[in-house]
Amino acid sequence: MRYFVGITPEPEVQAKIDALRRSFPGKLVQHVEPHITILPPAEYVQVSTLEEGLLTALSSVNSLTIQLGAPAYFGKRVLFFSVLHEGTVLPFLRDSVWEEVNRTRIADSLPAIEDSRAFHPHLTLAMSSFGTPFTIMQQMEAEAKVMVASFPPFLVQSVKVYVRDQKGWRTWKSLNLNQG
Repeated sequence: MRYFVGITPEPEVQAKIDALRRSFPGKLVQHVEPHITILPPAEYVQVSTLEEGLLTALSSVNSLTIQLGAPAYFGKRVLFFSVLHEGTVLPFLRDSVWEEVNRTRIADSLPAIEDSRAFHPHLTLAMSSFGTPFTIMQQMEAEAKVMVASFPPFLVQSVKVYVRDQKGWRTWKSLNLNQG
């Protein structure tokens, strides 16, 4: 089965983002809830080993605060909220998860760990591959610019592990960061 790891904003912020995504054409809202990807989707053979590896990685990372920032684009393909964070905790979280997953070799198709400078944390609003044309993304961007000003910073104390089933992506488990 395919799994990925993400961070979700507070429920109130998530509901506002979902409402924005629902108000424009595209299928992303039906695909997965708003999240910041830490580990991209990949096939896993031993799910128990995946969970053990993630727990090991997360035990070395303390909670962190994240702020969603101004909307931006990856070319004309993806509209997203940027993610603002202080220091190195978010890249450390991402790197810890990648290193532990790669170390235990629990993934069939997980790419080798990337240079952390390539990590561009973001929360996707719309994608052309999910049926949202760039002209619509520009309209979404205008609304997102106004909306993001009302989003408070949020404390990240856990990550979600998503699994792909017949209905799409759903939460498999929530795993806590080190609370110490």
